[in-house]
Amino acid sequence: MNIEIESIGWDQLNEYAKIPISFEVKSIFDVSFQSNGINGIGIRETKIESPYLKDYDESETPDDWAKKWDIKNWGFFVAINNKSEVIAGITIALKTKGLHMLEGRNDLAVIWDIRVKPEYRNNGVGTLLFQQAIDFSQREKCKTIKIETQNNNVNACRFYAKQNCYLGGIHANAYEEFPSEIQFLFYKNI
Repeated sequence: MNIEIESIGWDQLNEYAKIPISFEVKSIFDVSFQSNGINGIGIRETKIESPYLKDYDESETPDDWAKKWDIKNWGFFVAINNKSEVIAGITIALKTKGLHMLEGRNDLAVIWDIRVKPEYRNNGVGTLLFQQAIDFSQREKCKTIKIETQNNNVNACRFYAKQNCYLGGIHANAYEEFPSEIQFLFYKNI
């Protein structure tokens, strides 16, 4: 399959948003804190009894980003197949005042969003987009890439580990609206 990665402008996010980001949750990473975390943290995958669909676009869509932040420094990229179809996309946030995920740093980039049409998942498209994020972040003089996901997105966690990212943060109480979800923060030094 011949895939090309192209940069797009924020004014094209309505097309980008048509790429599904939802996934089926069949298992989660259970996190256990031994002696409240003093004696370590354990993580193990557990199948769940009732699989469900998780859709990140239910809480925030790409169209919302420009309403909340100044996204002029962000990078937007799409993957296009040999039929000229947009099959995947990635957004990299950086140098944005007030965006807490950036920790006030100008040398940190955040993979804000990555999405691949279901029929193209597990075919290397995500890896191509991730490499694009690295290339873009390096051109912007960033030293580290940060990625947020959750313990119920097992495939994403495995993908980031495969990209040589390390799990650098676990926040059990990060989501008031989703109290059973645990925030995982992955990092990659570039």
